[in-house]
Amino acid sequence: MRDIVGQKRIVQKTGTSTLIVSLPRTWTERTGVKKGSELFALEQPDGSMVLSTRPDEEKRESFDLSLDDVSSKDELSRKFYSAYIAGFDSIRVHSSSRITPELRKTVLQETKRLIGLEIVDETPNVIVVKDFFSREGLSVEKTLKRMHLITCSLFEDLLEGKELDAVVERDDEVDRLRFLLLRQLNLALKNPQVLRGLNLTANRCIDYATATLYIERIADHVTAMAKILSREKTDVFKPFRQPFEKVYSLYKDSVKAFLEKDFALSMKTIKSKPSLHSEMGELNKRLWQKGMGYSPLVEHSNSILDGSEGIAEQAINQS
Repeated sequence: MRDIVGQKRIVQKTGTSTLIVSLPRTWTERTGVKKGSELFALEQPDGSMVLSTRPDEEKRESFDLSLDDVSSKDELSRKFYSAYIAGFDSIRVHSSSRITPELRKTVLQETKRLIGLEIVDETPNVIVVKDFFSREGLSVEKTLKRMHLITCSLFEDLLEGKELDAVVERDDEVDRLRFLLLRQLNLALKNPQVLRGLNLTANRCIDYATATLYIERIADHVTAMAKILSREKTDVFKPFRQPFEKVYSLYKDSVKAFLEKDFALSMKTIKSKPSLHSEMGELNKRLWQKGMGYSPLVEHSNSILDGSEGIAEQAINQS
């Protein structure tokens, strides 16, 4: 049991300049620290200090996923994603009997879908998946920017009416990057050196996780609109195009405000949302009066506005 939270220690002086502090006995007994043991200290961005019994190298761990406890493909996928996001180095999928073709196919599909994973061992009863993503190039900001750029391309294709069927495939890439970013954030929160190397704080990690979720949902709404329009023979999007350009602009401003910690731009984005909501509502009324109501497009547009507001609010939290 960890019972040393909040313990106060008194700093003492020995010799002419050396400062020392005693370590809690319960902690030393639990971790095996004794006279002559090596401890590793790492200063945090907020000035605090973390003590560890091992170097700041990342601990590599394996996740054991038993199919004997799995009742469906969906449950397997959720457990697989959970292990990936948690930052495990490898995932060992196993069964007391032969793995069924259906579940084996699910493991293969999810391995291909998630960035950095490869199958390194496979038998009738076991599949071992390993993470080969390099920690050297770890960058939360770059990953979020990639998500944002792909989402922008979805917006632009929708506005231009181009390659609407291909929008779905690129939306899958946004999902893959979201999983990768959440994995990166988990690794950073588990390892003080990674957190420091990324120049992040725990609070900033939460902001990134929240913004990532909003961007992924916004991409989903754009994709849903593309699916609707791809089924239509006429240009039903024509009356929506101009107001939707404003929706797109608001989204871009919200992400820019978040990345640049721009308080003024965040406030401008938030204040612009109500008028755009009203504009989309009025457009919907006019179309209904003409017998051309396409409320799903308005609903998706309003959801994008809500998500953009959420991103802007995260920018305010850390500006």
